[in-house]
Amino acid sequence: MEVTIRASFDQKLRTLYLMEILLERTDDEHMLNASELCTILDQEWPTDKVALSR
Repeated sequence: MEVTIRASFDQKLRTLYLMEILLERTDDEHMLNASELCTILDQEWPTDKVALSR
């Protein structure tokens, strides 16, 4: 149960961080595609994939 709660919390934090990236690094002339966003998230907000998969 604890792992599920942690995974849910981590996902919520990643969503908020994604919003921060979009607000700070994009505008009408400078956009990021999904691949770029995933790369930024993976580099700057790595997850413990082992813990999330349990």
